[in-house]
Amino acid sequence: MKLSFTVATPDVQDTGILALRGDPEYNLPMLAEYGYNGVELMVRDVSRLDTGALRNLCRDHGLDVCAVSSGQLAFEEQLFISSPDQRVRAETVRRIKEIIDFTQALNCPVVNVGTIRGDLPAQSKIRQESILNATECMKEILDHAEKRAVIIAVEPQCRYVVNWHNTLNDTFEWIQVLGHPCFRLLLDIYHTMIEEASITASLIRYFDHIAHIQFSDSNRLAPGSGQMDYPGLIRVLMALKYQGYLSVEVVQKPSGLEAARRSAEYLIPLINENQ
Repeated sequence: MKLSFTVATPDVQDTGILALRGDPEYNLPMLAEYGYNGVELMVRDVSRLDTGALRNLCRDHGLDVCAVSSGQLAFEEQLFISSPDQRVRAETVRRIKEIIDFTQALNCPVVNVGTIRGDLPAQSKIRQESILNATECMKEILDHAEKRAVIIAVEPQCRYVVNWHNTLNDTFEWIQVLGHPCFRLLLDIYHTMIEEASITASLIRYFDHIAHIQFSDSNRLAPGSGQMDYPGLIRVLMALKYQGYLSVEVVQKPSGLEAARRSAEYLIPLINENQ
């Protein structure tokens, strides 16, 4: 297993994002110094980014780009694949295709999708239309991802964030409906804690379908600061022979770099002692 930290690219404006903000030329060397193996990039408008410079910066500091997150399209630009407005849906698909191309150029295997599905309306008929709209958009996204050899990892998110696909089971049913080889699960420990009866049971049941894992503690702060049983979780992941990244996605308190430092100091010894 390897450890990564979420990093906001310079195009992101959201000051409350669960990712390290600031100059990558300063932040990425610091993450490498703390012992991270990679970064998960949170992006908004990849057309504004210098992909080559970012790839070289990561390479120079021994950091993989393990995943790219699309969430800021929803948070900052209100782009959703379930939108009743066809123009919004088309723009959402276009922008995610750009993210997929960006991801491939960084030799990264995974694009995360979660909030871009949007909330469903309460009225039953319109709700079903929204689900169909989202499914058709996702088919187009997945076909593009397959051409680029990129996995789309869909994230079950808790009821306080979005009003559908809150549980792993519901989300996995959507994956089965689409039946696409590039469509897999993202397991966020925080959302899993809220929505599932057991994090461990969820890991075991859905392990073969998980492409990426995100970590934070029960208080959404750095691992080791709350009630999450990380020693137990690491042992379970080792027993399952998980070979992917554990990506720390936390509230950036007391600061982003301090949250990164504390997370690494807590998690790296746990990972090493169970290798």
